[in-house]
Amino acid sequence: MTTADPEATGVGRTSQQRSILILVVVATVLASLEVGLVAVTLPSLADAFEAPQSTIQWVIISYQLTIVGTLILFGRLVDVVGGRTLYLSGMATLLCSGLLATVSPNVLWLIVARGLLGLGAAMLLATGQALIATAYGEEGRGRALGFMHMAVAGGLMAGPAVGGLLISVIDWRAIFLAPVPLALGSLIWGWRVLPVFTRPKGARLDLVGAALIFTIATCGVFGLMRLANQDWDLSTGTLIVGALFAVGVLIVVERKHPAPLIELSLFGQWSLTAGLIAAILTFIAMASNMFLIPFSLQDLMGHSAARSGLLMMVVPLAILPIAPYAGSLADRYGMRVPVAAGLIAITLAIFGMSQFSTGTSTIFAVGVLALYGIGAGLFQSPNNSAVLGAAPEGRIGIVSGMLALSRNLGQVTGIAVASTIWTLRQSHYEQATDWSQTQILGASLEDTYLVLAGVGVLAVIVSTLRR
Repeated sequence: MTTADPEATGVGRTSQQRSILILVVVATVLASLEVGLVAVTLPSLADAFEAPQSTIQWVIISYQLTIVGTLILFGRLVDVVGGRTLYLSGMATLLCSGLLATVSPNVLWLIVARGLLGLGAAMLLATGQALIATAYGEEGRGRALGFMHMAVAGGLMAGPAVGGLLISVIDWRAIFLAPVPLALGSLIWGWRVLPVFTRPKGARLDLVGAALIFTIATCGVFGLMRLANQDWDLSTGTLIVGALFAVGVLIVVERKHPAPLIELSLFGQWSLTAGLIAAILTFIAMASNMFLIPFSLQDLMGHSAARSGLLMMVVPLAILPIAPYAGSLADRYGMRVPVAAGLIAITLAIFGMSQFSTGTSTIFAVGVLALYGIGAGLFQSPNNSAVLGAAPEGRIGIVSGMLALSRNLGQVTGIAVASTIWTLRQSHYEQATDWSQTQILGASLEDTYLVLAGVGVLAVIVSTLRR
């Protein structure tokens, strides 16, 4: 991916860098905000459309599934048509799908609109890191990515609060309409400041590979969801086998394709591959924050839902000041120290979560959650900067898409793994002991946290082994 001369855009280099960073931050906030905005309104949406929970959950699933299934395709498109085109297309899609969702006459319409919203979010997520990597190069890239990860934390933190406020003051339509003005402003500003892209000669798009990746994502996500719900049947097995079979076909197809969507030679660079593996493992381990901690705080420690929500805000609040500082450290001294420190902090924090019990003090819980947030802030921007720095010329877009996919894939996989282990350990203790339900809950959560901490240790090892 190449950029035009800064003077051709009408702005100086520093001004252009700042503008690109702000546009990427806004896009990241919008993509992150959409998760929490809607999650908190599912009960209200179920009432408004008179839909069962099994149907209304597709409002969330359609958004996430579209992102996972198309990130690699859009990452490649960044290298083919440029970050400007993808960014503007993503913002336009976000704007139009938000308006479509606002006027939804039925739940099917809403689910389709949310799928389109995921399409726009995938374009923006695949484009953001590539735009930053191209605008900043080696110097300052880590700090810029740190601000991007601040935006992720801010969006995730603000989503439930903003969503709850809008639906209580107005109604569910305000949830989907609220991001539209920001998307429109970003679209206009992006048209003015984003650099023009010179398309490489002979650039082609691998549509067969894109279809196979979407098949892998669809089968894999559905299979993991069924495993998480303990649906061990023929359908689950078919989905898992189908995903693995599609992986095999993808490898064969990509080796023979003249312009593959995923160049397998990229994985021969250990620095790049290790960074992607470390990211997936880390987000699998971090599934504890998204899935298990609410149960620990409420069902085990006895906090109310409101108090638990406030306690969980410690995590993004800890990420906010650390992420840009970690990026600056990586720019100045290299990524090895902040990445290792971040992974160790995450692993220790998850081990600390395994010690949560009915008598755990609030101060201890806050300390563990703060350590968890500090670790996440230290790890993400230096690791992503190192992976993007290892990307070959003309492949920044596809590597950016891989990084975004590693986060989403790790989250989906982690929730499924955590849910499955927790359920299995609960069943074991119910059959093997005469403990109370509280004791069984504590022991099964502890076992699950320890497994996730083990995944964190693997991430530390993989990351340490890279050059």
